[in-house]
Amino acid sequence: MIVAPQRVQPELITQREAIRAAYDVHESNLIRPTGLYGVDTGFHDWNMGFGGWVPSTITTLAARSRTGKTATTVQVIEAASKVVNGKRGDVLFFSWEMSARANIERFVSHSCGLTMQEYRYAKMLPESRQDDILKAYSIAKDFPVNYHQTSTNIDAVIRICEDNLKRIKGEEIEQGVSIQPIVIIDYVSMALAKSKSYGTKTNDIGAFMQEFKQYANSRGVAGFFLAQIQRTVEGEPTLSNIQDSATYEQNSDNVVIMYRPEADLVKEIRDPFTDQTVDSKDRVMWRILKTREGAPHDVLSHSDIKYFRFWHRQHKFGYDYNSLYLEDDFWRHQYGL
Repeated sequence: MIVAPQRVQPELITQREAIRAAYDVHESNLIRPTGLYGVDTGFHDWNMGFGGWVPSTITTLAARSRTGKTATTVQVIEAASKVVNGKRGDVLFFSWEMSARANIERFVSHSCGLTMQEYRYAKMLPESRQDDILKAYSIAKDFPVNYHQTSTNIDAVIRICEDNLKRIKGEEIEQGVSIQPIVIIDYVSMALAKSKSYGTKTNDIGAFMQEFKQYANSRGVAGFFLAQIQRTVEGEPTLSNIQDSATYEQNSDNVVIMYRPEADLVKEIRDPFTDQTVDSKDRVMWRILKTREGAPHDVLSHSDIKYFRFWHRQHKFGYDYNSLYLEDDFWRHQYGL
């Protein structure tokens, strides 16, 4: 089971203590079942890019407004609910930009293949489609997610996270599974400064992220921050185009930019695999610009934003990626072993 370390750490750690800690993880890797190292993010390309939701890591996803970055949380929450190899996720969603109700409605659209307009006029749908909606609600009621809808400061965020960890500990014991705490913040620019502001919004964001990173390190939390791309940027955005980019880069283990030109009526996109230009319809590029797990790279994937769906280019939507992760040969091929 996941056991979060105590928040108070010794000031100095000896080389022998560090080796012991690293070797304990190595021994665990030798005996753990074949599967994804972290908890499934809901995105095969992210899982391959940075190993899933790994304890004590911060992942920042940045995108232009209206491109669908908040829509990604639908699949994140759905994937967190699935127990694989005795582990699952638990999401604490600081949904400061969008209500919890709206996120539920997006899941219904995602699950049923209904646009939001069709969903809002559900009484016009055939009875079978109305049944699909009820089934989606039945599935969603068991998702391990709690929402906090009012922007607040880092002290309040940590207090809420601590209360959540206590609940998670009880559920691990009761259910006999390991639970990875996942904290989503949508988005950090909406966080309030502490009673003593650091002078500018950029400095306040930096202070917030630095304190949360230290907290995540000490408690084994996986953080998922959503950020904005500067409005004036055209074409494929890069790391420097993220608002307050230095702060996100410094405090994030993984930085991903979501690029969906279709949202801006741009009809073509570069395929990084073939280096050819292709139709941008229903395409999204994940620009993994920083990761502790490997080299930066771009991945072109499929998306259908009207249903809040994203999937890998080699598979159909709904493919069970965990069926791949449980195969030894998949990892041998993945890493050339």
